[in-house]
Amino acid sequence: SADSRNLVMRIAVAAVLIPLAVAIAYAGGWLWTALVTLAAIGLFVEWLAIVGLAGATRVMVPGVAALAFAGLCFAFGRLDAALIVLGVGFVAVVSIAPERRNWAAAGFLYAAAAEIASVLVRLDPIKGFAALIFVLLIVWVTDSGGYFAGRARDCTRRCCVGACCRASCVFSPRRRRRLARNAREDIPARRQVERNA
Repeated sequence: SADSRNLVMRIAVAAVLIPLAVAIAYAGGWLWTALVTLAAIGLFVEWLAIVGLAGATRVMVPGVAALAFAGLCFAFGRLDAALIVLGVGFVAVVSIAPERRNWAAAGFLYAAAAEIASVLVRLDPIKGFAALIFVLLIVWVTDSGGYFAGRARDCTRRCCVGACCRASCVFSPRRRRRLARNAREDIPARRQVERNA
């Protein structure tokens, strides 16, 4: 079945990516910064898809560009420049978002915070690597739990908005399309309720 193939794919990907992520975290430096930057960009793009803004390229492009340029600043040790770039990116995302502005802003802050924290934690020469492994273990365990919870509950739209089955929705195109469609259909209904209130 599709769910079984999905599970096998996840296990195969994890078998390759987990050792790679641990090795890059151990190496640190620009390699770790590059990985973190890619992950932050993925978080932002995924967030936009979940809240129904997957097609809003004018929101996605400045956000992705800011996260990428901030990663470059981090790689050269310019924390101050990275924070300025992320601040400008936040303003751009909030200003340009045509709808669901609060959700777009929250997604960018979420991705930016993950990028900043991951880089800063690894800078500690004594406990940085151990702290990162602890964080990665928490992420992997909760993500796996979310996947199985999503499968058990068939990932309804309300559940998707919560963290418990985010991973299941991301790896199921049918569920991701249904979530985006429901989110778009929700907008006029909510506006009508607000007008009547």
